[in-house]
Amino acid sequence: MAYSEKSGEGGLWKNQKKSEGDNKPDATGFVIAHRDISAGEKLEIAAWTRVAKESGARYQFLKMADAYTPKESDKDELDDDIPF
Repeated sequence: MAYSEKSGEGGLWKNQKKSEGDNKPDATGFVIAHRDISAGEKLEIAAWTRVAKESGARYQFLKMADAYTPKESDKDELDDDIPF
């Protein structure tokens, strides 16, 4: 089964054209936004090292999500009186 690009995911590959001492990025890649993104908005990104089946090249698989913000119900549970 071939890799298919999905919303909220992407990849980051080692830059094969980088020479020692130059200013090129160490890795390049992409991410497909899962929704419209506003300037200055914070998103969470997680990465896993994977190996491409076809080429055997190692790359970083990326997954993006909205930044975590506690819900009101989560805050209420943390406000319990603890007797110690």
